[in-house]
Parts: sequence; structure tokens; C-alpha cells
Amino acid sequence: MKKIIVIALLVVLCLPFINQPVSSDQVQFKPRKYITENVIFLNTDGMRFVDGLGAKEKNLPHIWNDIRPNGIILTNCWNNTTTYTAPGHACCITGAWQYEPNNGRIRPTTPTMFEYYRRQFKAPPEDVCILPGKGNCWHLNYSTFPGFGREYSAPIYSLGDNDDKIVAKLKILMETTKPKLVYAILPEVDGVAHAGNYDKYTDAIKHADELIWDVWQTIQTSPDYKDKTTLVIATDHGRHKDGWMDGFKSHGDACEGCRHIFGVMIGPDIKKGLEIKTEELQVDFVPTIGQLMGFATSASDGKPLMEALVERPNKELPDEERSYIQALENECKYFLDNKYKALLPVALNAALLIPKEKLGHSLSDGIFLMGVLDASQKLENKTGFDYVKAWADGWISSGLKLDEISDASSGEVLMRLGEISKDDKYKTNAKKISDWIVGLPFGKSEKGAILSKPIRAPFISDKQVKMVKAENIYAIMPLLIHSQVNFGGDFGKFALDQWKAHKNHLQDGNGLFRHYQIIGVNEEVNPVYWVRGSAYALYALLESEVIAQGNNDILRQIDQLISSEKLGDELIDREQQNGLWLDDLAGQVSDYDTVGNCIIIAGISKWQATKFKKRAEGLQPLCISDFIWHDPNSVNAISPPKIQKESGLNSSMQHILGAWEIWKRIVSSSGLVFGSSEPADNIQRGYQGFNPPVYSKDRGFFIEGQGAFLSALSRTSTLAEKLGTLFFLTPPIK
Repeated sequence: MKKIIVIALLVVLCLPFINQPVSSDQVQFKPRKYITENVIFLNTDGMRFVDGLGAKEKNLPHIWNDIRPNGIILTNCWNNTTTYTAPGHACCITGAWQYEPNNGRIRPTTPTMFEYYRRQFKAPPEDVCILPGKGNCWHLNYSTFPGFGREYSAPIYSLGDNDDKIVAKLKILMETTKPKLVYAILPEVDGVAHAGNYDKYTDAIKHADELIWDVWQTIQTSPDYKDKTTLVIATDHGRHKDGWMDGFKSHGDACEGCRHIFGVMIGPDIKKGLEIKTEELQVDFVPTIGQLMGFATSASDGKPLMEALVERPNKELPDEERSYIQALENECKYFLDNKYKALLPVALNAALLIPKEKLGHSLSDGIFLMGVLDASQKLENKTGFDYVKAWADGWISSGLKLDEISDASSGEVLMRLGEISKDDKYKTNAKKISDWIVGLPFGKSEKGAILSKPIRAPFISDKQVKMVKAENIYAIMPLLIHSQVNFGGDFGKFALDQWKAHKNHLQDGNGLFRHYQIIGVNEEVNPVYWVRGSAYALYALLESEVIAQGNNDILRQIDQLISSEKLGDELIDREQQNGLWLDDLAGQVSDYDTVGNCIIIAGISKWQATKFKKRAEGLQPLCISDFIWHDPNSVNAISPPKIQKESGLNSSMQHILGAWEIWKRIVSSSGLVFGSSEPADNIQRGYQGFNPPVYSKDRGFFIEGQGAFLSALSRTSTLAEKLGTLFFLTPPIK
């Protein structure tokens, strides 16, 4: 199935960091002489502002009457990322916007406050701890950021979703290990609210208030904590505003109720009786904690809340600590500035070393050339364009020979090249391939699916066998939709009919796709549900919807398919906790297929980036079930009956950007990409285990793997830029 070009590879986990010296006046982090030696951060999960701090002493009597007069409150504070538990807490614990799913499978991609603290001060594990309180927050004790990670992790105490047990354990730890930096989640407010009883929800808020007051009294009566501890109180997200969706019962979109959060701080360095009304963000808590305790948070997106802090003189740092902070700031800046783009020219240059004369027009060639085209367009690299153009001219001049249905993937390269170059010659020849496909060169199955070229299968039959392949729908559907948009006719109808026919052959009851089906043989002979089959099918749908922007009728039909399909949700559900998809979607230990993973990442990234572009322009979202970022105040508001469930696809940007932090490590020092990788061990699939995959030198290089990687990297970079624009330039919804 795969053409292998064996090349010796050197394994590297990430690009080397460049720590150039900077002068002291360039150092951004300048700690002051604060009294605070300990910080305890209590996060009341899912407390809506209007029911918590907005209700004043009604629901938070101790916070309002006892803590507020002696500390500060933030009444204009916002969650600017997805308003779900896992990403919300990840933002609170890192001080950076986190794009991750709500399942606890992908660790934060920037350092946690524990890692900052332990690395700078060479602190032992017992100095820090996390009490997650939620089953999807076990992963918050360390990040995947280079130079940090497990070595600087925090001990984690999983006590279930019981506020009393969490506070009791915290008080025991304060007497025994005496941690200096703590993050504890009180989960009951959120859990009770989801049950839908408002009175019990507000009772849970009042109980959380009692426990928080208990913690503060414990601090003030402990010789190890009294007068040298700052207590931070906040929430990860709110809940739907009244009259929208199901109100307080749920959360997860961009309405004011979900995004409006609060903050409370009290301690020896916190001003007294101050309400901060200026707009502040969820990512500001960690930089503020770093300022108080003296550690730099150089990869954070927030800023210290200096208005909340008592004025103190700057602290003189020892040379060793100053050098560390300078190096850290350079290290983090280099990595963040090059997070997605640094590998792209390296991988593209490696691809361009492959002689174009060696390329044909097979599926592998098409995937490879599309990757080169994606990367060249992203980098505005003329050499890459000329490389693809020279290949295309050679194929056309040789008579546009076609051997297999999946050759249509190379036809889509011609179509894209024609759009970029403004040369209709390439589009016209791409249409010829569409005409060839519609002519059913190898016939169709009894269910109407276009058949691949018959092949000999001696272990299955004495005769040539007929096959329906998922790779065919991947190859033909984008090209046919492109032909419909550019030339009209019935190409779109044929594409949609083929989707349905392939689905009838290849899809199981859960929505996953087999890689292929051999017609007329025992079912057991056909393959299990490897990742490529589903990747091909999902990409075909998502890429086609992006292409169909020029045809409203086809766009509507594809949109309805995506909204009703279970495929995307099933793929997201089968993502491993390290952010990747095993080749065997049943979850057995197998390898990680480069092509399958990168096709998923490339397809979803471009689809999501297009949706975000439309949202930024104030247009209707692409998918009718897109409600996570849906603005209920928009004139294009979607009626609640259409919004029936959380769609894995619509939250997939968190999965994809999180997965990419791990998956991009498959690139070698030469810029070539491994065709697959092996899981480190069975532990990685355990509840608290997390090991990046192991990359084997003897796995070789696959031309389609290089191309799929280039497409994934190019499109993920674009998605990250779109998200950045949305998060940092769009104010909270008022």
C-alpha cells in the first residue's frame, strides 16, 4: 500500500533553542520585594458571575462581607477561550490560552505555574500540589512545553468530585508537606448545576463560600502560612445566561454568561477593599502569582494585575537568577515565535530535494504534491510553486495518463495550481479527470460506488477482485466539487451520490470507515477500521465544504451531511490522551500512521480556519451545529432546536492544536518525516500515564507522509493565526 524510500534519519524531539544574551533593561520580568511566600489558588468550577460575586452577600456572604473588604475583587474578568472545564482550568494554571478538548487527554502546551516555580527555584515536588476535583483535570500537573514537563510536575491528589474532601485534604497537606503553591478545584457547583436544580446550585455556591472561608481561617491560624500567604479565588467559566440555550444548567459557548468570570484576592501584598472594574482576563492570574512569588512566567499570554498589588520596591536579583530569567525569556520567545512556522521551510526544502521526474500521478504523489503546494502557498515560496508547476506540465504534456481512480488526488493538485497561478490550463485538464471519473472507468458496485481498478488477490480469489476504497472518496470528492464550482454541470451531484454509496459500503454503526471493501468475499477478509479509512472520509467532507463556498446549493447539502454525520465525533472520541490517533481505532496498541494523523489534522484545520474567517467577517458559520463559538446576539442566531448536542468536530480546534504539539516531533533533523511511529508502552493509555510516542529509525520515509505533514503544518499554522485574531482582537461579548 505504501511506497517506501528508505533514508537514514536522525531523531530530534524539537528544534534547538537559541538563547542569545540580552541586557538587563530588556528583561521583561522584574520581581518586587513582596511578602508573599505561599499562594493557594481555589477555583470554584462553573460558577456563573450573576449567581456568585454578582449576587454579593446573598450567595457568597463570607467572600463578600469578610474577604472583599480586606482584599480585591475583579468584576469585569473574562474567559476568552472555550468555556469548558479542561481548557478553562488549563488557562488558569498556565496563564496562557489553551486549545484543548474537554476530556483531559491533551496536556497544557505552555508551562504550568508549578513548572515555572520548580524550575526557577530548583524546588522539590512537595513544594507544589494540585487537587483537581474533576476527572478531566488530572492532566494539569505539567505541560508539554520544551524544557519543562514531567521533571517539574506537581503531585496530584485525585479525591473525586467532593468539595469537603478536597478542602479536608488541603488542610492536611498544609499541616504535613506544607506546600507553597497550590491549585485546588471545587467541583460541586458545576456538577449540581448540570443537574438542573437552581436552588441546589445556589446552595452549592453557598457551601463553597463556607469552605473558602474555612481555608482562609486555616491560613490565618497556621504559623507556616499566616501573614505570608495570598489566597486567590476564581472560576474557570460561567454558565449560559438566562433565556439562552438551557440557561444555568449548561455552558460551552461565547455568551456573556459563559465568558464572564470573577476573581478575588486577599493576602499581605493585596490592596484592601478595592474593586477592579477594568477589563481583565483569565490568563492574568498566573503572571500575578509569579510576580508575588518571584518567578518568571515567560510563555504566558497574561499580565500581572499590578493594580491589585501593594506598591513594593524592585528586588535585586542575584546574577545567577537574572541570567536564568534572561535565558528563559529568550527560550520561550523563540519557541512561541516559531511554534508552527519554524519547521515548515525545513520540511519543504527536504521535500523539494526529491526529483520531480521521479513523481507520477498516484494517490501518494497527489498527497505529496498537495503538501508541497500548501507549504509553498503559506511561505510564498516560488521554488515550491515552480516544482509543482514543472511536474504538472510534464504530466499534461505526456497525455494526462490515468491508471486508477485515486489518481484524482493529483487532479485536485492541478485544480489548486490553476487557482493559484490564474492559469486556466490546469483547471481545464483537471476537469478532464473529473469527466473520466464520472464515466466510471472501472464500473460501479451494486450500491453505486465507483470501483477501483481490479487487482489480483491470490490469497482471496483465483480471479481479479473488485474493491471500493475510502481513498477514492478522498481523491474524487474535492476535485468534483471544485469542477462543479468552476464549470457547473452535475459533478457535485455525482460527488454527493458517491459519498452516500461509499458510506453504505464502508461505514459501521458507529460512523467509522473501513479502509476498503473487497466485493463478493467473506466479511472477515476485509480490514478492521484503521485510521486512514476514516481520515480519508472525513477529509473528503470537510475539504469539499471549504471548496463549495462558491455554490450555495452544494454547500447546503455538504453542510447537512457534516451536521448529521457521526464520523467526526467518533474520531475525536478515539483520540489518545497524547493527542494522536492510533492506527487501530479500536484502541489496541499499534503504531501511529503519519498519513492518517496528518490528514485528520490538515482537514479539520483548514475547515476550522475557514469557519473562523467567516465568523470574523460577521457571516453565517459554516456548520449549522457550530455553537461553541456562536454569538447568541448575532442577527444570524441559530435556533436552539438545531443545537442538540456538542459536536466533536466543532470543538476539534482544541484537539488539533493540542495534538500538533506532540505530532510535529515526527520530523527528523534533515526535515524528512517518519512514515509512522510506535507507542512508548501500554502505560500511555492509562488514566494518568502520558508518554510521547517513540520514533523508529528503521520505519523509513513515505512520500505521502511528507506531503500530509506539510499540509497539516501549513493549515495548522493558519488556524492558529485565525484563532489568535479572534481571541486577542475580539472583545468579550457584552
